Amino acid sequence: MRTHNNIVKHELIGLTCTVVESGDSTIIGLTGTVVYETRNMLHIDVEGKLKKIPKEHSVFLFKIEDDEVKVEGRKILARPEDRIKR
Repeated sequence: MRTHNNIVKHELIGLTCTVVESGDSTIIGLTGTVVYETRNMLHIDVEGKLKKIPKEHSVFLFKIEDDEVKVEGRKILARPEDRIKR
């Protein structure tokens, strides 16, 4: 089960995500569903358009059931399969 304490070790695909901070001001506030993840990027479906969001220098707000968790991108900066093993 995903919680505040273990979100960085879980699968992010399928979660609703909002970019709350970024080095790129044009992506702040984007909200969508995580559809793919690489070592350095989250691919988010925003109203039918795929947006590639760099993890580094970004802060994300993930919706988990009826709660939200704020995660610094640098804490999830790894390939998903490697991050889950940490």
